[in-house]
Amino acid sequence: MPTKIHEIEERRAIKFLPRYPLLTPEECPTGPKLIPISYKTDDVGKFEVIFFHRLFRRMYGEPSEVELQDVKLLEDGKMVGLPREWKYFIRAGADALIQVGTQDKHTKLAFHALLPEDREPSAEIMQECETFIADLLAEAERLRGQILNPKKEFEEGEGIQLYLLHNIYLYNYGAAELLRNEFAEENEQAVRAEAIRFDARTEDWADPTKVEHVEKYIRGLGMFYAAAISYYFMALEGFVNLIYHAFLRSELRDRNFNLEQRLDLEQKLRLMSYLCSGFKKEESILEADYWEDFRQLRDHRNQMFHSRIQDSLKEVCLVEQGFLYTCNMKRTENNLLPSQKRQLRADDVLRVKNTVDKIVNQTLGRMDAGSRELVEEFILKCSEIPFWKDTNGRILLGRSKTHAVL
Repeated sequence: MPTKIHEIEERRAIKFLPRYPLLTPEECPTGPKLIPISYKTDDVGKFEVIFFHRLFRRMYGEPSEVELQDVKLLEDGKMVGLPREWKYFIRAGADALIQVGTQDKHTKLAFHALLPEDREPSAEIMQECETFIADLLAEAERLRGQILNPKKEFEEGEGIQLYLLHNIYLYNYGAAELLRNEFAEENEQAVRAEAIRFDARTEDWADPTKVEHVEKYIRGLGMFYAAAISYYFMALEGFVNLIYHAFLRSELRDRNFNLEQRLDLEQKLRLMSYLCSGFKKEESILEADYWEDFRQLRDHRNQMFHSRIQDSLKEVCLVEQGFLYTCNMKRTENNLLPSQKRQLRADDVLRVKNTVDKIVNQTLGRMDAGSRELVEEFILKCSEIPFWKDTNGRILLGRSKTHAVL
């Protein structure tokens, strides 16, 4: 009868345990001296701390010691508190004892050699401790996908209650503001100065090196303004996506259908109050005046990121009675932004900022008081946005389960 895979895995795990048994309380030195071990720190850091917590529980059971915080004494004399750190005391060799545990509120894993207070570590003891760490890492690599799979656990709801989302709105908006206020103008002036360093009306233009210099900087004109505009647009997209994640109606949260990924940004804006809870009534988020500005901003972003040929058609040459004219394709239109990157100015970036701010503010203005308060407290201010997911898969925005179910 063929050996099953899980039986092979069990035998491999058993080989690790006899070599490195858990210490009994009697074997631990009293008031031990702790010698930090920094061996293979980078390799250890490639694993989440919870991975080692699960690995040690799988091999040794409950921790040798648990340090509590916010301890309270109950009426029956028992002490309760929140777990802060865990530790395992393990024999790594004939004379080598090692402590494996967490630090900094269980955010880091640390290794220490355990020695009697009157004893100094020998080279042999430290070598045995390092061998233990190397073997532990080998065991961790072997079990990497079996013990911890955060994505699978998150999607299946296995033990997940609280999770944090990186605030893509706030970080992108902050980057745009930093560029606009502190970097773009000064750097654009520096690029522009280099672009006009040599005069095309003089013999400078006969020098290929000088021509190459000018062309290099001409191609960069407007790049800092364009970067700021891109960050503002990404901030708007992030804001809308966060609203959908927080407020999409429960009956529409189908992971297989994934409505949020099927809709583009304009569709999300148009349908937001119909698909999401938290709004006073079902109506268009934006007033009519802002849709054209939004479309032009979207088109500008698409031109930058997709580089389509039709978007690159900026000018056309026309002949009238033998005269050759170069005409701007969009000069006669009322545009939010100029048609070419090198024509961008600080005022263009400010117009984009104002457009994004108005869309965000109009969204907030159409939300009910409770939902708006949650958005202002967490989406507009928190770098990491807390969400709760209950046993029914419902999403709650905020730090407490007492917040309204969205």
